[in-house]
Amino acid sequence: MNNQTITENIVKMMDRGLIVIPQEIRKKGGLSKGSYLRVILRTDEIVLKPLNNENQQEKDVYYFQGIPIKKSPYTKEQKIKILSQIGKISWTKNDDLFLKKGRKKIEKRLKKYNQL
Repeated sequence: MNNQTITENIVKMMDRGLIVIPQEIRKKGGLSKGSYLRVILRTDEIVLKPLNNENQQEKDVYYFQGIPIKKSPYTKEQKIKILSQIGKISWTKNDDLFLKKGRKKIEKRLKKYNQL
């Protein structure tokens, strides 16, 4: 594919690096809510490339501090079902009492520090 400019727009970057891709470009690029884009920094330009079905695996990986992390193949519901099959995770009255006592201790300390 050649690097011919078909459509060009000017957009303003907002807080945290957010930009809005103009609707015309989103339509022509086949982008919709939830679409994944590869962001490429070249010497004199920033390129956004949509990930298509061929690159489907790449959307399941994200980077944290430069380390590739693969996203879980399970949905939240599937994870809950798996955990429920492993064994019941139960919260007892003793756990509630322990939590309540801990909160009271913290509140007591906070009141003491507020009086200083």
